Amino acid sequence: MNNYTELHAYSNYSFLRGASHIEELVITAREQGYDTLALTDYNGLYGALEFAHCARENGLRPITGADVTTAGGYQLTLLCETRQGYANLCRLLSHAHLDHERRKPSVEYEVLSRHTAGLIALSGSKHGEVPSLVAEGRYREAEETARKYGQWFGENSFFIELQNNLVYGDGQRNQALFDLAEHVGIEVIATNNVHYHARERHRLQDILTAIRHNTTLNASHLRLENSEYYLKPQQEMTGLVRNFPKALSNTMRIAERCQFDLSRDLDYQFPDAPVPVGETSESYLRKLCHCEAGRKYGRLSQKVIDRLEEELRLVELHHLSGFFLIHYEIMQLAHEIATEVKGRPPHGPPGRGRGSSVSAIICYLIGLSHIDPIRSDLFLGRFLNDELMSVPDIDLYFDRETREKLIVRVLDHYGREHASIVGAFPTYEIQGAVRDVGGALGLPEPMLDRLAKASEGGSTEHIVGEVAHIPGYGDKLGASLWRHFIDMVQQINAFPKHLAQHSGGIVISSTPLVEIVPLQLSPIDGRTIMHWDKLSVGVGAHGQD
Repeated sequence: MNNYTELHAYSNYSFLRGASHIEELVITAREQGYDTLALTDYNGLYGALEFAHCARENGLRPITGADVTTAGGYQLTLLCETRQGYANLCRLLSHAHLDHERRKPSVEYEVLSRHTAGLIALSGSKHGEVPSLVAEGRYREAEETARKYGQWFGENSFFIELQNNLVYGDGQRNQALFDLAEHVGIEVIATNNVHYHARERHRLQDILTAIRHNTTLNASHLRLENSEYYLKPQQEMTGLVRNFPKALSNTMRIAERCQFDLSRDLDYQFPDAPVPVGETSESYLRKLCHCEAGRKYGRLSQKVIDRLEEELRLVELHHLSGFFLIHYEIMQLAHEIATEVKGRPPHGPPGRGRGSSVSAIICYLIGLSHIDPIRSDLFLGRFLNDELMSVPDIDLYFDRETREKLIVRVLDHYGREHASIVGAFPTYEIQGAVRDVGGALGLPEPMLDRLAKASEGGSTEHIVGEVAHIPGYGDKLGASLWRHFIDMVQQINAFPKHLAQHSGGIVISSTPLVEIVPLQLSPIDGRTIMHWDKLSVGVGAHGQD
């Protein structure tokens, strides 16, 4: 019988803080018998959607959360109990990034206190405000702070976190926190502040810390104290906090309350495209298509009529009229830009659709494709069908000059709260892994530079072969430091480094995006970008040279 669930865990989407892929955390949790797990990455929801889908696919119920930095640099762990709580968490994280210096996100108390509905707050690790005050012996201030959080989040929605990572002082701090919670009337909860899925991954976590601080492993004094920050089986956690049984059972109570599921409950709605007075999205799309069909085909054959009616039926069945009209509107904006750039209207469409969307006569008629699917006898089923499980994909491609101007035009047209550039995550490949891991281990820079250049285009999986083939390097494979180096290069493979800007992906939403996904400013040009590299229900306007 389950008596504990982990509610405080980092993945590698905490950017050089968590040392495990999301899939590794999820699979380990299932193997250990967990049926619920919370992901609380550092100041972001970068991996939240991937986590939600991965957890569901593996029979694990996901809880969405984040570690948020508050005024004074303290950590506060927030979990989404409801859809409103998720929207509030997105707003808090957006404020933390948009309204503060880059790479120094923070949430002021006044802002935090206005966005607590639907959220459950945990006092955080030893870097949380209440635990820090207790550790410093400032008990009166710790009590006042605990009461303050309790008032903001409401009864039974703020918990004092107890963590026993077998570090000197953990036992004393936990007892003091428990006594404070009893005195104030606040419940306690146990967590393990998970930074990796398995104990042996602590070596990589040390490397990540050195990389994050641009120093070597030996010089870094900010590493975690030991290897206890792994996803522990429930029985181990029971032993670690056996003096505080309520702290264990409360994890199950919180897990039961947090029913919001990002993979299921996002409730995205397509933006309303402007339609003439007296028209609906369905009637206007139908009118556009019939008008263009007459212009392009002249006298309509039965084959054209049947195909168009079938597609319109499917569009109405899946409520996709607004989806197509938004793309139509984007193409009209592109037409305006192409006219401005060339000084005359373009002869054909200013951009072209690719992929399965070209099989739809609707796309051909409203200018999203230059290919006639009737003449080319294209199969529709891959793009539109009765059992459609996700939004169909329409990729629009523009020349470089049009694309750059179109991105700005779209963002301005729909507004900052409703349109954003998609985020992208540069990941570690062999060259970057060699340089960063080797630097953290203190290996000579000239040797790393030679290995990185020789490995260009290779895979971290083949790092042993890359080293062996370089003259003078083969004998190093027997040295313990180089074996450690090779192991770490392989483990860091595909880890995300940071949030970057997609070259042309845009998401448009009827609901303010800040309630759907956290936003922050691009380091390139200050435009707003999203915390995800994909939105499963987004409207994309992709660009390519």
